[in-house]
Amino acid sequence: MKNFPRLAGRLLALLLVLSGLGLSSCKKDETTTVYGNWVRGNSFPGTVRSNAVSFVVNGVAYVGTGIDANSVKYNDFFSFNPTTGSWLRLTPFPGIARYNAAAFSVGNFGYVGTGYDGTNYLRDFW
Repeated sequence: MKNFPRLAGRLLALLLVLSGLGLSSCKKDETTTVYGNWVRGNSFPGTVRSNAVSFVVNGVAYVGTGIDANSVKYNDFFSFNPTTGSWLRLTPFPGIARYNAAAFSVGNFGYVGTGYDGTNYLRDFW
């Protein structure tokens, strides 16, 4: 169970990419049942990072938290609208900056919690 938050975050990120809401997507050819070529989307506007969280609410993807190569932890958050292909910087996550957190959505709400701040394993949920 020690690695559960890390696994959950990676699975959610994988779902985000596989659902076509990531930075790139493989669009279905409208005239056939064969999938077409990859199309590059707009780049993520935040600092390059790993171990971030992501979830989708009402067709809009949300990405935030994480850690960069210099061990800087983040609490910033962004949304991605696949209809417009645009990113928007949001109000920062109110909890402690963290990585390896868990995130999910239920109905019209997204939830972020747990994770690691570099010193402590966190138990809070927002």
